[in-house]
Amino acid sequence: MGRVDRNTATKQPLPSWTRTARIVEWVILAVAVAAFVVALVVYFRHNEGEGPLQGWAWVAATGALALLALILVTVRPLSLVRWRMVLSSVLASLVLAGGTVFTWTLISKNDAEVLSAGTLVNSPREAAEFLRHEDGDNGRQQIPVGVFVQQLSFDGPSAVKVSGYVWQRLPKGFPESMQGVVLPDAEDSYASKEVYRDVHRDGTTTVGWYFNARLAQGFDYERYPFDRQSVQLRLWSSDRADDSMTLVPDFRSYPPWDVQKVYGVDPGVVFPGWQPTFTSWSYQHVDYHTTLGGNTRPYAHSPPVPPDLYFNLGVAREWQAPLLSSLTRWLIVAFIIFLALFVYSKDKGELRPNLGFSTWAVITFSVSMLLVIVVDQTSVRQYTGTAMAYVEWFALALYVVIMMVALNAVLLTSRVKAPGLEWQDNRIAKLAYWPLLFAMVFAATLYVFSPRW
Repeated sequence: MGRVDRNTATKQPLPSWTRTARIVEWVILAVAVAAFVVALVVYFRHNEGEGPLQGWAWVAATGALALLALILVTVRPLSLVRWRMVLSSVLASLVLAGGTVFTWTLISKNDAEVLSAGTLVNSPREAAEFLRHEDGDNGRQQIPVGVFVQQLSFDGPSAVKVSGYVWQRLPKGFPESMQGVVLPDAEDSYASKEVYRDVHRDGTTTVGWYFNARLAQGFDYERYPFDRQSVQLRLWSSDRADDSMTLVPDFRSYPPWDVQKVYGVDPGVVFPGWQPTFTSWSYQHVDYHTTLGGNTRPYAHSPPVPPDLYFNLGVAREWQAPLLSSLTRWLIVAFIIFLALFVYSKDKGELRPNLGFSTWAVITFSVSMLLVIVVDQTSVRQYTGTAMAYVEWFALALYVVIMMVALNAVLLTSRVKAPGLEWQDNRIAKLAYWPLLFAMVFAATLYVFSPRW
């Protein structure tokens, strides 16, 4: 007689499909490992191993799939042995949760080029090359300008308050009516107070102004609380309609520019909840579709306006407090929802409620949990405005499992036969709960963080 496979815990014969499943497990492992190797080769070939750049999301996804396939092969949950299934569920949850945490550590910190407006210029040579190639030889007079930030604080999700000094290095005989720097994104663009004026031996004059402005900014909170923002000070000359001059960074007033050294910022400045990461200068061409009346020729025949000069200050949010506070609340809610799966138990072939719970009680409980998450999610919006933040994907994952737990309770107590749900006291739902929850969080993490990689 042929050998009969049995469940070592129950001594019951195993279904015949378990032997076929064993072959499928090995096939899945082979495919997952091959996909992981291909993703690694492509990644290092394109990025030369220089950090988490384009394509890293595929490496993370295929690596997680390979580990999950390895769990299938080594632990063998499809043998239907209780401890094997429980161990597989725990290990799968750890792999997916670990993949999420590991992804957090791979967020690129060298983001000056991504966050700065337009094209970076980090030296007089780069600024001259940009103006020569992008702006053309218009014979404009170049006026050096510098910035020194002393205070900065966020004022809502789309504005910052910035104070400090801005100066111009003016040639001899420069008209006083054209002196000054405008911050066009400020509520009061011209609210600057002259605080010093120095005449140098070569005849040039440095004029400095103190400014205290509230700047409108287009921040991106998609990665909150791991978001990195760039506070952009757009600089215009006081007479914007006069296209005879161009502002250039006053690199002479700083050490050799290094974006990571955060030059142009007071070392003692305090950024509540943030850390400065870089400062940079950049140019950006903007067609305002008007000459502002500064040229007598028709618009179509007027020379292009000078490019806008930006001083960019990069900041990274101190993510520990907002992340841990949200995760702690939502993990507690997730655990409470998980306990709802134990409300029903199989006794003598019939499903009965435990602890006095009923199907309606489970549904009411699910609704109350939904309200808790909605309120908590709403509190996040005070920091992010209307943007869909990364941390809100945790709430969406909880919405899904809450609805599934409620549906599970309804199906168990209805007249509809659901053998898969009733098997061994709803074990499938209990084992799949945490892996499903962490799989959704891991997929959301790759979706949010992968575009810049």
